[in-house]
Amino acid sequence: MGFGESDQGWSGAFYGQAVRALSWQDWGAMRPEVELYLDHPPGVVWLAWQPSQLLGHGPLAMRLIPWLCGGLAAAGAACLVQAERETEGADPWPALAALATLVHPAFATYASLPDPQGSLVWVGVLWACVAARLQRPGLAVAAMVWTAWMDWPGLLLGAFLALWALLNKQKRNAGIYAGSTVLLGGGILAWIAALGGLPALWAAFLHRTGATGFLSESSTPMGLVPSLQAIAEHHLWGATWPLTLLGVPALIWALRQRSILAVPACVGLAHIALFLQGAAIHPYWQLYAISGLSLLSLVYLPQIPALMQRKGLRLALPIVLLIGLSLAGARSVARARVIWMQEAPSRAMLRITGQALAQETEPGQRVHSPESRLPALAWHADRVIVWESSEDREVWRDGQQWKVAR
Repeated sequence: MGFGESDQGWSGAFYGQAVRALSWQDWGAMRPEVELYLDHPPGVVWLAWQPSQLLGHGPLAMRLIPWLCGGLAAAGAACLVQAERETEGADPWPALAALATLVHPAFATYASLPDPQGSLVWVGVLWACVAARLQRPGLAVAAMVWTAWMDWPGLLLGAFLALWALLNKQKRNAGIYAGSTVLLGGGILAWIAALGGLPALWAAFLHRTGATGFLSESSTPMGLVPSLQAIAEHHLWGATWPLTLLGVPALIWALRQRSILAVPACVGLAHIALFLQGAAIHPYWQLYAISGLSLLSLVYLPQIPALMQRKGLRLALPIVLLIGLSLAGARSVARARVIWMQEAPSRAMLRITGQALAQETEPGQRVHSPESRLPALAWHADRVIVWESSEDREVWRDGQQWKVAR
């Protein structure tokens, strides 16, 4: 088992090393290879640390919580649609919303990703919107805290909830959401500052926005057009692309209706727009936007008079969607399995390389390596691997895989 060369493997190994650091030391003494983690809030590492106490530091412990949150996100989608539709009696659309969430290609591929940008944030976004729609600001703030604790889109969630409440003349709730967002942002920044992570945070901000290139202020940014091309080439729409496209007019409709259903999609779209270069490099960043648009389309469809005024179409449409989503789910699962199988050779290679590295070095030694699969190699070897330095180039020039730092 272990982690290989893929988005799943990179994130699993990266956060897996951070979990090891938390298990063996305290937050203030994190090992050097996880210092880059300090451009994130602490929730992902803390959550993964809990099951690792029982299951060890392997992939199952890293993916258990994301899997559970994926199921809760589907339930949140159903509850949000039900709260917005306010229908009595049997209503197939909330169940279709839950199914559409689970089978969406982006969600099926990345919901188990041990990374904040998977189901860990999405479940908080959906349940915060459910609580806000039911005018339960305390529960909404609790979901906001969860979301911001996972990653920065949680602050966007608070801002959009405050705007939605203000537009719906809920001034008190708007103040609660806005104030909570400010307190959450300030608290997370204070935590990162206390651990000396503000330089890493600022460097990550410049890179994600496209102000600098990858991890270096001297490298060339991707630019607007290449970033948009890269986002389009991620191909995460899959078989559910009709729902995603229908989500565009549905979003316009929701905005005009001041519907809470516009908030999840707006969080995702704003996150991409603000951090365009980051979204171009990380395909799973699109999950919120395209899943939010698909969710919107399932509420917008029953509002189209041309469809709902005809009894035959009104009865047949949910059945057609159920069949289509089931087929889309089968394809999404197959795609996720293909990604897992493609990673298998690199998992085996990294496991062998990591074992050799562990035998030739001592625990606690800092090792230089030019390997692009550094998190997975570090995880398999359980060594501190330093990268992006002049000594890495020396290792590469000499044809070595690694050397112990001086």
